[in-house]
Amino acid sequence: MGIIDQVKVLESRIVEVLENATQIKEENQQLKENLESAQKRINLLENEQNAVQNGILEMLGRLNTTEQDPANGAS
Repeated sequence: MGIIDQVKVLESRIVEVLENATQIKEENQQLKENLESAQKRINLLENEQNAVQNGILEMLGRLNTTEQDPANGAS
């Protein structure tokens, strides 16, 4: 294989590497966006979980109060 052929092979490999790098950058950006979306969803679910948990604790507190003093619990 002559020097010109070797240069052409090298050029071909360089082009391939550059195309792969571009594709990897695009995939990386998409993964970052997916991660950000997932993190937002997790935060939302955690907030909802806290709200539900607080509501349950509040209801248990009311139930406890009602059981201790039935006259106050009657409406």
